Amino acid sequence: MKHTLKSLFVFLLLITVFSCDENDQVTTENCTITTVTNYDGDDGEELMQATYQNGKIVQFLGPSLKYTYEYDSQGRIATKYYIELAQGLNDTIKIVYSYNADDTIYEEKYYLLENGTYKLYARLQFHYSNGKHSTTDLYDYENNVETFEGTTTYFYTGNNITSIQFDDSDSDVDYDYLYEFTVDTTKQNPFHTISSQMHAMDTYIDDDTFFILPIYSNPNVVTTIKETENGFAPHTENIVYVYETSPQGNNLLSQVTIDGSGYYKFSYSCN
Repeated sequence: MKHTLKSLFVFLLLITVFSCDENDQVTTENCTITTVTNYDGDDGEELMQATYQNGKIVQFLGPSLKYTYEYDSQGRIATKYYIELAQGLNDTIKIVYSYNADDTIYEEKYYLLENGTYKLYARLQFHYSNGKHSTTDLYDYENNVETFEGTTTYFYTGNNITSIQFDDSDSDVDYDYLYEFTVDTTKQNPFHTISSQMHAMDTYIDDDTFFILPIYSNPNVVTTIKETENGFAPHTENIVYVYETSPQGNNLLSQVTIDGSGYYKFSYSCN
């Protein structure tokens, strides 16, 4: 799950006003995120500093990465930039979001900066059924020619996504990737707030596109993820959530670990 932790922290755009009554859940009234420290085996540790404007996060900045955000007149994420700052890295990606009339996301377009010009290289289109996100179609672009690459399908138990599969357009197998989720229905998900913007979390187009979406979007906590790639043995990862109490009495999400090897740590400023 190469980009699970790399993309996970962006959910913080959405939880700064979230609260609930359970003792092990997040209450963030009068609190804002100040830093996020993330680690995974691919990229090491990165300390990201949050910058706010008009009450919204407009930037996460670390030693090697920068994320910036622009919002539309309705307060929705309109454009996100991913910029690599470390020596030897040079990717700058722009993601442009469009929405349906009911504020659910309709489309994401991905552009790569090349020789001073942003060139479209991928597009995601979202579909809904009975008020739930049902599928995502992936398209690639080369020389301005669009190619359909495959579909990600979401399966629910109640309101929780409990499995996701990706079917490559060129494949003749039942699925190319299958992710299955264990959900604790007794606990509310600290990431779950504004579902119409949950899709703004993922920055990369690769083989785990939206496979980890339920970590953010499910109303209840995801505790394990079982990944099965066609032709390979399944692999299961455990997710642990750690909470702390602020001097002001807020119950805050302080750390998330995945199989004990990757983690995110959060710091807050509370009034």
